[in-house]
Amino acid sequence: MRLRALSSLKGSLVGFFRGDPNLNNYKARGLKVGSNFNMLGGCIIDHSHCWLIRIGDNVTFAPRVHVLAHDASTKRVLGYTRIALTSIGNDVFVGASSTIMPGVTVGGGAVSLTMNGENQITSLKISKDAIDPEDPEMLEDLITTAVNEASRKSAEMAQKRMQEVPRGLGLPGGMF
Repeated sequence: MRLRALSSLKGSLVGFFRGDPNLNNYKARGLKVGSNFNMLGGCIIDHSHCWLIRIGDNVTFAPRVHVLAHDASTKRVLGYTRIALTSIGNDVFVGASSTIMPGVTVGGGAVSLTMNGENQITSLKISKDAIDPEDPEMLEDLITTAVNEASRKSAEMAQKRMQEVPRGLGLPGGMF
């Protein structure tokens, strides 16, 4: 029990010195986070406007993801700062070094796909809302994210099944 407590303290201190957000403090200030949220190192969540950020269930942030609910860079050009609700839906993987800007909604099934164990796409569905002829890059990003997430889940499933193989053969674990 003491070892687990020390390990937890070590993880907290490493995160603190690395500058990782303290989600409990952010939640107390209004940040909404669903279950099974995983955030790797170097991520930034807009601390000054965290009550305008919603993160759904089963969400993973790769390293160095930035989530913003305000953007002061517009002040010089436009004369005002953009402040808006930022939402990340359920079952979303946000890739390394991504920045989610104020007012953006990620997820929600705009693009969904199914991939088999051989990393072949067996189904691809694109919502009409995801098709904007003025912004093809957005659809490209949605498809890329969907493919990467499906590939990651496929690799996880394959690894899990490989771990079960030795047990089915009566072999000691750890050989694979």
